[in-house]
Amino acid sequence: MTVCGIIMECSPLHRGHVHLLAEARKRTRADYIVVALGGDFMQRGIPAVIDRHVRTRALLESGADLVLELPVYYACAAAGYFARGAVALLSAAGVVTDLAFGSESGDEAALIRIAEILSRETPEFRAAVKKALTGGASWPAARSLALAQVFGIEAPFLPNDLLGVEYLRELDAQGSAIRPCIIPRISAASASALRAAMADNAGTLPTSLQEELPPAMSRELRRAAGRCAPVFPDDFSAALGWLLQSLDGDGRNASGLRLPEYMDVSEPLAARILSLRGEYRGFTDFCSRLKTKDITYTRISRALFHILLGMQTRSMEHYLNGGVIGYLRVLGFRQEAQPLLTAIASRSRVPLIGKLSDAEAALPPLFRSMLNEELRIARLYQAVCAQKFAAYPHPIRSELERPIIVIPESKNEQANPALRHS
Repeated sequence: MTVCGIIMECSPLHRGHVHLLAEARKRTRADYIVVALGGDFMQRGIPAVIDRHVRTRALLESGADLVLELPVYYACAAAGYFARGAVALLSAAGVVTDLAFGSESGDEAALIRIAEILSRETPEFRAAVKKALTGGASWPAARSLALAQVFGIEAPFLPNDLLGVEYLRELDAQGSAIRPCIIPRISAASASALRAAMADNAGTLPTSLQEELPPAMSRELRRAAGRCAPVFPDDFSAALGWLLQSLDGDGRNASGLRLPEYMDVSEPLAARILSLRGEYRGFTDFCSRLKTKDITYTRISRALFHILLGMQTRSMEHYLNGGVIGYLRVLGFRQEAQPLLTAIASRSRVPLIGKLSDAEAALPPLFRSMLNEELRIARLYQAVCAQKFAAYPHPIRSELERPIIVIPESKNEQANPALRHS
């Protein structure tokens, strides 16, 4: 059995994603495509424009066979942690043979060489990075400058190339037998461009960009419009504003946690947040006010969401030390993929979770804690949707009540018994 894994966010799913799904199947000759999907909060430190369940259905109707959720501690994290969690998740399934990912440059040799250099940093390279950081460069820019200075490499650090390098590093670091498959991106509007167009067009996609969406995503966005989508960072402005104003003068919240205890929040950034919180006018405006030459907007946005979502550095360390991935949560699958589910249920080194009510007995305490954090954060996303959209379904549904999405071969949508495996 050949199984190709793909790490995706699809916020929203567009024709470039569909091309990646099709090319991955073709190039690896995969029997099945497994997607590790970021949930309601994305790697760039923003909320998903539409929730995970809607994106799951669109993915399954556009070429994926199985969708597993990437836990939020990795899904909403810097590139290295994002890659570590995603590669560990696909490896834990026990069946994935290939990992396909898109690349702006399409230069496989260059990406592999950069990954090797970054994984085996020389003293000269580290010194060059430190010098660039001291000069005010951001972390990605500092690494790029050091690569050019020490090795004469013009690093192609566009978003997908950057993540691709991290995937290659993690495959090596984890001693994985999964084979990388690098697929050049096609010329298409990016998810960032589509989100920006929606934000500028009262939440709908302009007619000129409609063809960028596959039919399944276009249909789901139309169904969700005005009910639960689209969602943007500023929809969380009130929640973040209340939290920041409730901190004491030392940056402690009611639980006694200081800002630097949250992921991506350094002491200087924490001090800057406290000094500028009196000027708070909204999420994106505050990110712009906090931005400096050496701290990127994305880093700040991620840090603010980590504060809002209660994502602590200490918790991340516990999860990493405890095995990175403690369960595989199924969001949806195609009925034809039942042999794949059966194989994962028997070969996975962690429990395959379909019915969330079974997780309590199936998981050790550490990863029950991780799953509980997922459920808590999902409720926050839903609560913001309920506040924004008058037509949002009430009451807010617990994730425990939301069924797995099954795309049937026929009318029979009976879920695979393997999903009850614990």
